Amino acid sequence: MAYTYTLKDIIEITGVTKRTLHYYDEIGLLVPDKNDKNYRVYKQQDLEKLQKILILKSFDFDIAKIKQYISYDNEQLRKLLSEQISKLDKKISDLQLIRRSVCEFIKGLSLIDTSILNKTLQSQYDKEASIKYGHTKAYQSFIRRKDSLQSQDIRHKLTTIFNKFNHMSLSHYPIQDCSDLVFEWKAFMNTIADFDDETLCCIAKTYEDDTRFKDYFNSYDNQNLASYISEAVNYFLSNVNKSDNF
Repeated sequence: MAYTYTLKDIIEITGVTKRTLHYYDEIGLLVPDKNDKNYRVYKQQDLEKLQKILILKSFDFDIAKIKQYISYDNEQLRKLLSEQISKLDKKISDLQLIRRSVCEFIKGLSLIDTSILNKTLQSQYDKEASIKYGHTKAYQSFIRRKDSLQSQDIRHKLTTIFNKFNHMSLSHYPIQDCSDLVFEWKAFMNTIADFDDETLCCIAKTYEDDTRFKDYFNSYDNQNLASYISEAVNYFLSNVNKSDNF
């Protein structure tokens, strides 16, 4: 007589919950036999079928797709899963990023500077920029240069400039003394894309208004830094103020 597994056995072997196994039975995805006491009993092929279900579920297939694919023979299933390997690789990479970021945070790095937050914010900013500025010459010039730009170099250079702004802010220099620094920031920004002064003023204003940027600037332990940069940039680059400043 072939060996059978109880519901408890299946739970211990696979880690699948009792509720999930009952659900799979109810929808006809994994229907075990019943013994004379009306308890569920699973055959070896049921266990193998459940393993296939778990593999397919790990690729985020919905129940309808799993029902379709579960009937595939091993050769068809191998072909299907081979096409999903890149998705699995991405999931592994994302998990590794999460682990690395948690370790960075545990070691004392600010949460805003951890790898996962940098990657998430960068992806979000890229999508927003495409929607808001995709039609502009500045954005199109950025796209042309994007492959030659190194994000670490950009971050390092901007951090250096922001540190200078922070020093001037904490030392209570009036924004009128920031001319050289504003034009250093402008020159660097124009290595990234062909920004006109109006767009640069908008970017600086975003530092002040966008809570995600404000959270970043708060890591400098200076709550006034974002507004200080925004005011300095707008003082020297805004069309309204140019005639008065020069």
